[in-house]
Amino acid sequence: SSQIGGPAWLVRAAVEQLGKQVYGEDVSRATELVFSILHLDLTASTLALLTQVLPRLVAGDGRDGLLAFPTGRALAKLTVQCLAAALANREAPPYLETPGRSWALESLAGSRPAKMRRGNTGEARPVVETAAPQEELVDQAHQGLFHLLSSIGQESVLTPKLEFLASLLEEAVVGGKEQARAVLQPLPSALLSQVVKVQPERFSLHMVSKMFDNSAQTGRKTTSRWGF
Repeated sequence: SSQIGGPAWLVRAAVEQLGKQVYGEDVSRATELVFSILHLDLTASTLALLTQVLPRLVAGDGRDGLLAFPTGRALAKLTVQCLAAALANREAPPYLETPGRSWALESLAGSRPAKMRRGNTGEARPVVETAAPQEELVDQAHQGLFHLLSSIGQESVLTPKLEFLASLLEEAVVGGKEQARAVLQPLPSALLSQVVKVQPERFSLHMVSKMFDNSAQTGRKTTSRWGF
């Protein structure tokens, strides 16, 4: 899926273009342009971003300029925009429907190895199955993102990786309460605690309250821990 012209290639190339911008206004303009381009197939682009591009950036040694300001902030905003849109349109078909797209999405997400079955002559044959629905793949990638971010949250000083995580939390809240709760639904309270511990002045109680659904038991438990 990283071949030239594939979703992972497109997203990586687009993110690298963000990294070439220096001034805030240029970064903002480039971020909006990239988001528009990724709408050609938003689900595939979002899966590529969450399962291919971001994990490789995070796996780096922390010196990757793409996670540092201002690109890291733009990347956080792009991640929130793509994820919010993909979650809201989980079942919508893409503008460009192509043969074999369902299997291509599953391969992109790396969600399931091919199953094999022994035939009458003993040779292994692939089991013909239907591809996982795209909404299932989006949900898996959504959960996977916060599993990935949990590894960043262990850092006790502000690094480019932790700055990216903090920016992602802020950008989710900027989009409003509903968007914040949809995008941050898998956010572990322990991860948020760790981020706030490093930068307490950055996250007010009011901001934290927007991240959780207080009508749900887990949300009430989490916000009560923060003094609500």
